[in-house]
Amino acid sequence: MAMFQFPGGSQGWFIDTYRRVHQVHIPTLIIWGKVDELDPVSSAYQADRLLKCEKRQEIIPGNGHLGYRDINKASVFDATVSWLNARLL
Repeated sequence: MAMFQFPGGSQGWFIDTYRRVHQVHIPTLIIWGKVDELDPVSSAYQADRLLKCEKRQEIIPGNGHLGYRDINKASVFDATVSWLNARLL
């Protein structure tokens, strides 16, 4: 890609996650903003379908791509804490 002016830039940015997601074997929490304009919520649904491990999906209404900085960031933190408490305590 022309927008990456350094060697390996595009290879480090564009990754086909779905091709490798079957290799994930650890419990996984998917948190996605419902109005993510960079990577649409359909990507979260696809990841959820492809993951074969224990998983939970949290779609956060009103949030975009940067959930921890979005309007409903408390929902992101709550989902994360809940997920971790269930596995670490």
